[in-house]
This record gives sequence, structure tokens and C-alpha cells, in this order.
Amino acid sequence: MAASRITRQIWWRDYHRYLHSRRWQFSRWLALMRDGHRCRHCGRRGRRGNPLQVHHVSYKSYNASGRSRLRDLKTLCLRCHDAQHGRGSAHQRYGLVADWLVVVALLYLWLAFYGC
Repeated sequence: MAASRITRQIWWRDYHRYLHSRRWQFSRWLALMRDGHRCRHCGRRGRRGNPLQVHHVSYKSYNASGRSRLRDLKTLCLRCHDAQHGRGSAHQRYGLVADWLVVVALLYLWLAFYGC
């Protein structure tokens, strides 16, 4: 059990190092260009609050060679990427409320405090 845990930790360390490499940045750029800077699941373009990410369809090529093949990558928006991994949206994960609701609440408090 401890050996597999250590192996997993080493894999994640190496993988995160790879995600910060120029090789990954180039692979990511190629995937975004190939997919026309659109989510391959819902077709949306990335935007603030729902940026585009590049998803590994399979880790087989990465595990075998330490690099990603373009055919193993696809562009997804954050919502579709989270759904792909069964994580739900950031709002669901962290209990965040919509930005407009925060603005309305602050306006309400300001009006209540200053009595305008």
C-alpha cells in the first residue's frame, strides 16, 4: 500500500512538472489551435469564469513516453472538463454564488446602512 502511494506521489510530481514545461505549453497550444479555441463538447469559446482547458483523453502516451500525443488531447471548457472528471462546476464544488448576486447583496447592504 505504501509503495503504491509513493509511486502515485512521484507520478503526480512528475506530471505537474510536465504541465509547467514548454513541451506541454506547445502541445496545449496545438490542441487549442486544432479545436479552433472551442470546447469540443459544448462548442463554447472560453471566457472569464469558464476558461478553456486541454483534457487528457488518455494518459497512456504520457505514461509511456513522458509526453502527450495530440490525439490524446481535447479542448474543453472548465464546466465540461469538470463534468468529464465528475467534479461538477466550481460553483457547485465551492458553494460560490453568482457574481451578480454578490453585487445585489452589497447594494442592498449599502442602501440599508446609508438609508438612501
